Amino acid sequence: NVVALSCAMVDDGLMDESSLARQLRETSNLRLCVDQLENTLADRNAKLEVPFGFEKDLAAANKKTESLQRKVDSLRADCKNDQEAIKKLWKEYEGVKVAV
Repeated sequence: NVVALSCAMVDDGLMDESSLARQLRETSNLRLCVDQLENTLADRNAKLEVPFGFEKDLAAANKKTESLQRKVDSLRADCKNDQEAIKKLWKEYEGVKVAV
């Protein structure tokens, strides 16, 4: 996990403030990508029209869409967990910086 590695590097003094800020930006960028993927899936479902006799194809497409949605949900949860961990780490870092 990137956040765990970042935490270890900050704890060991191997990561500085700018690196931690960059890590937070990268996590935010990943979240934007996940949002775009989710919107694309929603648009696809909204525009999907089924010609007569293609119900089986629709069922297969829906299963694939559901699978992709689960992956998107998992990525979203990972992004949220990473962002929360980075924010917590940042607060701890700021506390140490003020104490010194």
